[in-house]
Amino acid sequence: MDSATSLIQVLTIFGYALPELLGCGIALAMLLSGARPGPGRKQGVTGLALMLGSVMISFLLSLWQNWSVQARFAAGDGTVEIAHFYAAMGVVRILCNLVYMAGLLLLAWGFCRASKHAER
Repeated sequence: MDSATSLIQVLTIFGYALPELLGCGIALAMLLSGARPGPGRKQGVTGLALMLGSVMISFLLSLWQNWSVQARFAAGDGTVEIAHFYAAMGVVRILCNLVYMAGLLLLAWGFCRASKHAER
């Protein structure tokens, strides 16, 4: 596979991850610079950090998966190994989604704590 095709595939994978990366990064910057220290901020920052980390790991897994499949096809490996590889990658992606969900729940919990503190 030539380098132009590889670059296009990397840019495509990056394009799919870009909205989540931007959203998590901007939200984290807003929370770190704009939120007053207090109840809930630590949970919010931790939650957003988990979400951003999960998105980065998912992006890197996509790149690795793409490279690995290209290498296996170039080497002439059978489809059975690729099927097992995809199953394992599916499990890792589920784990990434669970970490993302935990980050979102921490963010919501931090928001609730900050809201309750603001009412007092």
